[in-house]
Amino acid sequence: MKRIVSLLLCLLMTCLVFTGCSESTLDKFREDINEYNEVVLPSDKEEVELDFYVIYEDGTTETAMESVQLYINSHLSDNYKTTLDIHYLTAAEYEAVAYADAAKTGEDRADIVLLVGKDMFDRFYAANMLADLTSYYSSNTYGLLNTAIADTLLKSSLINVDSAGNPLSLPRYYTVPNNHVIGNYEYILIDKEIARRYNFSNRQLEEMTNFDSTAELRALIGEGAENYVKQVSGIYTDKAMYEADGYVCNVASYPVGDVNEAFAASYAIVRHELDTTYSGTEPSIEAKTAYNNHYDRCMEIVYALSTDVEFRNLLQYGYRGVNYTVDSDGVITSYTEGDGVYKMNLLYTGNVFKAYYCEQVSWNAAALANGENQNKESVLPAVSE
Repeated sequence: MKRIVSLLLCLLMTCLVFTGCSESTLDKFREDINEYNEVVLPSDKEEVELDFYVIYEDGTTETAMESVQLYINSHLSDNYKTTLDIHYLTAAEYEAVAYADAAKTGEDRADIVLLVGKDMFDRFYAANMLADLTSYYSSNTYGLLNTAIADTLLKSSLINVDSAGNPLSLPRYYTVPNNHVIGNYEYILIDKEIARRYNFSNRQLEEMTNFDSTAELRALIGEGAENYVKQVSGIYTDKAMYEADGYVCNVASYPVGDVNEAFAASYAIVRHELDTTYSGTEPSIEAKTAYNNHYDRCMEIVYALSTDVEFRNLLQYGYRGVNYTVDSDGVITSYTEGDGVYKMNLLYTGNVFKAYYCEQVSWNAAALANGENQNKESVLPAVSE
C-alpha cells in the first residue's frame, strides 16, 4: 500500500518556504491556461500520490532522501496537487526492483520509472509495461517538449515495432528522454606549418574531412606523421582550441543522437492496471476516464522534469542551505556534510539544461553553451543501404 502521508509531513509541507536559485515555472501544461506564470489550480483538482522511481549516488543519507522528498512534495502539492512516494534505489538494485514493482497490480504498482539504457527500455517495452505517450507529443498541451529536448533525441526515441516485434503503422513514443549533451565530434587535425611546408592549399586542407583523405600528406611527412596529422574525439569548443594551437581542424563526424543517446536516461509511465486488464474488450467510459486521468497526472510530473526548474533541481540537489551551499553567484560549490548529504546523477534527474550550475558535477555556463551548440549540430545515425 502506498505510504500514507503523516500529520507531521503535512505540517512540514505547509511550513516550507522555497528560496531556490530560480523562480519555479509551470510552463504550459493545461490547455485552458493562457498565462502559465499565473497558474490557478482548479478547485476540484484531486490530490494524488504517485510512486516514482529514481537512482541515488553513493554517500546519500536516508535523512537527506526523506527531507528532500518533503521539499519536493511541498512544491508539487502547491503547483500540481500531486505528491510523490519516491523510491530511492541504488544503481545495483534499481532495474530489478523497478521491474518487479511495474509488474504488480493494485495500489502498489509503480507509476513513473526512470529507464537507464536501451536494454532496460527494451525489457520493459517487451513486457508491455509502458504507456503510449504519443498523443502528449502531438498535443498543444505538451508543445514545449518539442523544444525542451534535442530533436535527434526525440526522433531516435520513436518506436517502429510493437512489443511483440510487429511493425507499427505509425511510430510511437513511450518515453520522455532527459535532455543532455549528445555524443562527441571526430576531428581531423593538420599542423598548419607542416601543411605549408608541403604546399597543400587551403582548399586541399578543407577537403580533408576523414583520415583516409590525409593519406598523401602523411606519406610525404613519413616518420613522425602521427604528430602532425591525427584524428581525435572532442566537444564543440575543442575546434577553436585546436585552431588557436596552430592546427587546421576539420569535422570528420558530428555527434550522433542515436537510440543509445535517446535511452541513456528517460522517464516512462507504467501502464495503468485498467489499461492492461481489459484484454481487447471495450472498457467502460468511467474506466477509460480513470486511466486517462492517471496518465495525465503522471505526465505532468514527467513533463515537469524537462521544464519546471525548481522541481528538477530539488530532485538533483535537494534544498539550498540544507543539502548544498552556493557562492555569491548562486553556483553550487559543495554538498552539505553529515546527514544532509544528497547526491544524484545529473543525467538521471531531468533536463540537464535546466540544472543549476554546480562545480561538483562539472556543470557551468561554458558546459551549457557547449552543449547547446553541440546538440544543434547533432545528427541522426546514417541509414544503412
